[in-house]
Order: sequence, then C-alpha cells, then structure tokens
Amino acid sequence: MKIWYLLIGLMMLCAAGTGAIQSSVGFPGAEDATPPTPFLVFGHVLYEDGSFCSNPAVNITNLNTGAMWQAETRDGYGYYELIIDSANVGIGDLIEWSATGGAAFNTTDHTVSQSDLERGGVFEVNLTLESPPPTTSQPRAPFVICGWVNYENGAPCDAPCVNITNLDASAMWQAETRDGYGYYELILNSANVGIGDLIGWSATDDIISNTTNHTITESDLDRGGVFGVNLTLPSAPPISEPSAILVIYGNVPYKNGTPCDSPFVVVTNSNTSEELIADNRTGESFYQLATSSAFAEAGDVLKVNASKNGTPVGDVTHIVNRTEIEQGAIEVNLNQGLVDAPDFIVTDISFNPSELLIGDLVAINATILNAGAEGETYVEFYDNKSILLAGKDSIITLPDALMIWVHFYVFSGNITIYNETGVVERLIGEKPEQDYWTKWCDGGTIRIELESQNAWFVVDRYEALLANKSITLGRGNSTNVSAVWNLSDQYMGWATNGTHDITVRVDPYNQVIESDETNNNRTEAIDIDPSLDFAVTNISFSNNAPVLGDVVEINATIRNYGVGSGTTVVKFSYDNISTKNVPLANKTVTLNGIGSKVVSASWQTGAYGGVGNHTITVKLDTPAALAETNETNSISSKQLFVNGTDLTVTAIEIPCGFCSDNYCYLEQHVPITATIANIGAADATNFTVRFRDDAKTGEHAFNETHIERLNSSETMNVSVVWNPNETYQHTITVNNSHD
Repeated sequence: MKIWYLLIGLMMLCAAGTGAIQSSVGFPGAEDATPPTPFLVFGHVLYEDGSFCSNPAVNITNLNTGAMWQAETRDGYGYYELIIDSANVGIGDLIEWSATGGAAFNTTDHTVSQSDLERGGVFEVNLTLESPPPTTSQPRAPFVICGWVNYENGAPCDAPCVNITNLDASAMWQAETRDGYGYYELILNSANVGIGDLIGWSATDDIISNTTNHTITESDLDRGGVFGVNLTLPSAPPISEPSAILVIYGNVPYKNGTPCDSPFVVVTNSNTSEELIADNRTGESFYQLATSSAFAEAGDVLKVNASKNGTPVGDVTHIVNRTEIEQGAIEVNLNQGLVDAPDFIVTDISFNPSELLIGDLVAINATILNAGAEGETYVEFYDNKSILLAGKDSIITLPDALMIWVHFYVFSGNITIYNETGVVERLIGEKPEQDYWTKWCDGGTIRIELESQNAWFVVDRYEALLANKSITLGRGNSTNVSAVWNLSDQYMGWATNGTHDITVRVDPYNQVIESDETNNNRTEAIDIDPSLDFAVTNISFSNNAPVLGDVVEINATIRNYGVGSGTTVVKFSYDNISTKNVPLANKTVTLNGIGSKVVSASWQTGAYGGVGNHTITVKLDTPAALAETNETNSISSKQLFVNGTDLTVTAIEIPCGFCSDNYCYLEQHVPITATIANIGAADATNFTVRFRDDAKTGEHAFNETHIERLNSSETMNVSVVWNPNETYQHTITVNNSHD
C-alpha cells in the first residue's frame, strides 16, 4: 500500500502543529461586497465613403425595458462608447442604436446573447451614414485601447491606475477608469502608433502591480485599436486553520504503455489556479501529493501534468466528486485509454520536382508514421496561398482539385458564390463584413459574381483540397502517401505564382482517438516560379515608305525566353492624330520553351490614320493573366512615316442665291470662288479643281482649273465664272484630283 507511508508522516505533522494561527483580512480583491459588473458598448460612426463622422450623436435604447442612454463621443473622432451596469440588459433584450451626424441619420439593432453577457459587452457596432460629411477635412482616426484589471481570484480592481507606453516612441499616457469598475480605456490618435510598435501596460492598485506588452499589428490598425488587454494583480490567499488531509495519487506510463520512471508531476486546481508539485520515487512510475483538503472541493477541475527531464509525458483533467472529498483520496492515472491507441505522425513532406514552375505536374510525397497501435485513417493534402482579388466578377480554377474555398478580407453588398455546377451560397452584406471564409466548393473552380451595384470585395487567400487518401498502419510502421498537384493552367499564373503553404493532415476530422493529437499536421512552404517569358523582340514593315492609302503588313517577332510552353495574345495598335493605341488586330500565338514566331497584321494607311509619323505598338498578354519571369519586355513600339497629300475644299463663295433680293438669273455671269487647302504632310502637285453644276445631270464640269503646286499647310483661292442656262435649284460642287 504505497499511499500509507506518507499519510502517517503528514498526520504526525498535523498533530504537532497545534498552535493557533490568526487569519488576516483585507487582501486585495478579497472584499465581501461584489462591485457591479460593467457592460460595455462601443463602435464607430462612419460615412459611406469610409471617413469618420466627427463627434456623432449616438443614442442606445433597450427596446424591452424602454431605458435609453446617450453614448460618450470625442471631438474629432467617429468613436462612441457607453458603459452601463450589466443589470440593465438581459439575454434576448433587443438593443437599438441611432446615430446622427449633421443631416445624416441611421439605425441598427442587436439582440443580446449569452456570449455578450459573458464577455461583458457588445463590441464594434459600427453605423454608416448615407450622406458624406459636408466638410472637406478628414476627422482623425481613433485608436482605442481598453480592457479590465482584475485580481487573480476574479474580483475586479476598483478604479486601477493604468499607464500605457509606446516603448518605441517613448510616449506615455494614463488610461481613464471608472469608480466601482475594473475597466480602463485610452483613446489615441492613430498617428500615435504604428505597425511593429511595442506597447507596454502597467496597472496598480497602489499596493501591488503587474505589467504586460503587445506589438502593434496591421490588423490592430485596421480595426482601430487593441481590445480586451486584461491585467491580473496577484492577491494573497487568507490564512486558514489547518485542515484535513487530501491525497492525490496515480501512475504515469508513457503513451506506448512503458512506465515512466520518477515522473515530474504538477497538480493544478483550475478553479483556484493553485498549483502543487507531487512526490515521486526512483524506479517507480507512481506519484503522490498529500495536501490540505482545502486544496479542492467537489466540482473542482484538477489538471495533472507529467513530464520527464522537461519533455511532456502526458496530461489529464479530472472533476472532483463528493465521495473523493469524503474519503480524502483522489486517484488520477495518466494516459489511460491511450496506451493501445494509434499515434499517426506526419514526419516529412517532399516535392518532385524540387524546384517548381507554373505548368508543372508536381508529386507531393508525405511520410506517415504510426507510433502507436495499429489503426486506419485518412490523409489529406491542402494548398493554401495568399492572393489579391478585388471588386469584379472573378474565377479561380485549380485543375484536379477536389474542393476549394476563399477568404474574404472584406465584402459588402450582394455576392453569389458558384462552383462548377451551380450556386453554393449567397452573401448579403448590409454593411462591410470582414474575415469570412466561404463554404467549400466541390471541384477545382470557384466563381464570384457581384449581384448588386454596391457590391464589392477583397479576397486575400484561397485554400484547395488536393487529395484524400486512406491508409492502414501497424505499430511502428510508416508509409509514403502521394498526391498530384496540377499547375498546368498558365492563365492561373496570377494566383499560383509565389509562395504556397502545403499542409498534410492525418485524421483531418478527428475521427480516430490517438495517444497524441498534436502531431497530425505538417506544413511546408514552397515557391512556385513562372515558366514563361514572352517578349516582342522585333517589329518590321512590308513597306518602309508607304503613301497614304497603301496597305502595310506589320510583322512582329514574338519569342518565349521561358522554359515552359504557353499561349499569349498579341495586340497590334497604332496612334492617329487624336487617339493613342487604336486597335488594329488581336492574334494568338503558342510557343514552346525558347521558341519564336513572326505574327503579322495588316494596316490600311488610308483607313487607319493619315499622313505623317505613326507609332505602331505590339503588346502581349492583354489583359495580364500570365505570370512571367520578366514583365517588362511584353510591349514594343516602332514609328513609320506615311507620306501623301491631303487636299480639301474648305469654302465656296457664290454672290447670289436664295434671297429674294439677290437671285441668280439666266445667262448671268456669276463669279464663284473655291478655297483649296493642303492639310497633308506632302506638297500637292499637278492636280485639277473641277466645278460642276449638279442640276445638269450627266454633263461634265463647267470648269476645270489645273493647279501646278500647293505646298503642305497652304491654301489658295480658285475663281471661275458660271453662266446658268436653266431656271432650277442648282448645287455647285467643287472637287479636286491628281492628273
């Protein structure tokens, strides 16, 4: 009976310790009266363009009781807060918010839940006002730091002194507190903190103190603060009279069943946080702790942790029952039920090929070891990667993937998620929603469609299930499990280019009871690089001295400097007088690694452009979908001069016409003057200006005037005499042509 040799010694110790001990009172946090529990409500009021509403009016009403409060705000910020007694709200109460900023107004509501009461409030209830603020100045973004100061027995510290310091900027502030509460808060300008700044907290009740610190992250700045930073002040337990003995004992084997020689065992009462170290003996796996019966009572949760030379052996939790308290003995054995359980471990992940390129078919090899009893389970392979996808209908396709889902950093409005066969879910964001994973989509395709005019989103990550395999392993055996990772889709290079986290999970849904549940996952980071590099290496023309109206063949040499095969779009464009990059033609070209090809397009100079210098541009991969090793060589331009004249009739002057006091008459000598301009780049020579009376159908021009030269950018007047010989409505036409 191993238990008795310590029991006798302890009872002798109790018998010898008969002196009276005076209990002391007044320990911090041990007051009889329980301070009221605070219930905190806070958030921001913003305009729909994302700017803060400076000093809004926010009223908060409990519609079940009729009680209404006005929240506190700060000049220059869109932040509000309200601290009330938790007795003012109950589970199921409907709370209404109304916010006013100038002429803008909005409301929202929320039903109080059990979790709201447990965490002490409703946090980050943000209201958006429909109209933008009338001022052009932008209110400063607030940065809120808040939390509670409690004693270690759970009692709140009444109105603590809390100092908060930016250790990088050497700036210190004292937080605001409330009498009767352990709550503190500090509202700063967001300019007072930056990503990576180390913030230190110091809290005291003028007797005892505690400190903590936190490094500011990007997510802290995005959500406008650091919330729920709680500090605990130690409180000494009151001195009590000696009590009866309680013995806690048991055995500690390793998870494979081998006894653990002289284990180091710590027993912790999770209800009181009291922690004691048990006794052991060399050569035995037995442990024993003899302590006062005040250490635990019925219903307390004990946690027993065992280790050997700093290496964890096992842990277990035990709920104390009344019989154990009455008997004064609690038996807690470790690793029971796990000795004959399997223990699946992912010991290694490798890739073939080891250096990966877009376009590859990759074999992912995982080594699985079973350190426990024989068992059967599943192995799953996952691809997880950060991406940036924003604001438009989008598709992600990963060939041969079993399932895929994406993470919305933020979204708003109505959005529908589709898989390869139909609708998976519909998202309705009445206000911007953050940190949302979609439902899993069967197959390797997920499609995002915007269904409302105000819909928008930012997707920052995807995860795909690549394979699911079943394995059976005996004790001590290992096996290799493989999955094929298909990177063949070059047009998904925008998503697959970069660093991937490949995770192998054994027993992914915790269906198998194992002796160790912490070693089922392994993740390896692997880089995927582009295998394409399309470049425009040369542009040439079939005619290097075209005249206006000629058809010119544009020949572009396209080379793939990469090692992979792929297809790209070749876009030909030119500039005319008023517009750049006017499309001429789009052609596709497929090239193997280190291959080249000439792609041609026709340019009719008379229809597209005019006389003068023109820039012909050839651009690849439009719109950009391919990932390439060099993104700067996909465009090239070359100038070509188009020669020729451009004659135009800018005016015709006739001294008589339709006015009743100025008709033209039969056989009258009517002078007609035409203004001819050469707006082309070349001088015009040897052309004829023809005057024609269109009323005399079928007849030739009544005058033809030969012009020897009209220089570029010059004008000239040509005058003739017209003798009308019929009464009719006449139209005089002037044109010119080269002889």
